[in-house]
Amino acid sequence: MVVVIQNDPLVPPGLISAYLDALGLEWRCCRADRNENIPEADAVIILGGTMGVDDEREFPYLRQVKTHIDRWLEQELPMLGICLGGQLLAQAGGGEVRSASHGEHGVVLVEQTESGRADPLFCGLPERMPVFQWHNDSFLVPPKGKHLSTSPSCPAQAFRLGNAWGLQFHPEVDYAIVKRWGDLLPGAEPYIQQFLSCSDEITDLTQQLLGNFLAMVSAR
Repeated sequence: MVVVIQNDPLVPPGLISAYLDALGLEWRCCRADRNENIPEADAVIILGGTMGVDDEREFPYLRQVKTHIDRWLEQELPMLGICLGGQLLAQAGGGEVRSASHGEHGVVLVEQTESGRADPLFCGLPERMPVFQWHNDSFLVPPKGKHLSTSPSCPAQAFRLGNAWGLQFHPEVDYAIVKRWGDLLPGAEPYIQQFLSCSDEITDLTQQLLGNFLAMVSAR
């Protein structure tokens, strides 16, 4: 079973849920933000959130998520962390997460590194591809991680740590999610239009990336 961990009511699975449903896979969205117990899984996808990795006082459920991430890393369970999820993975792997650093919004071109071009997560994806960004904080690649992709304004866009992958960008977003986020940020209309201009391409890239991740899960 694939478990998708939702950390914030504003950050649902979006395209991930549609893709998993289309494949007919057994999966569950676990609402960590509602203190739901996190079940055993064959693979985990950790979504983003408006909070920071160290905001445990305001969001105490982050402690449970962090505890599970530590255990899953030891077990070498396949994980895919998105934005906050990627930052939590980076922190668990000994990497630094910087607040209000290298923030990005809207559609940004990310480029694969040499390691990224060789990594199965990006198999079949272009070396430079448009992705949707919505973050203020950013991670540094963990000491034992492999740096997979970069952008001019945020050097660390993706990394691999064993069987775990951390992404700074948001492959899961659909128009409803982007519109909701944009409505909460003054002056965000250009970001919404950027997404609309390449939403079909982003959807195709998301399906390829998720397909690659799930293929590695099946190979285990």
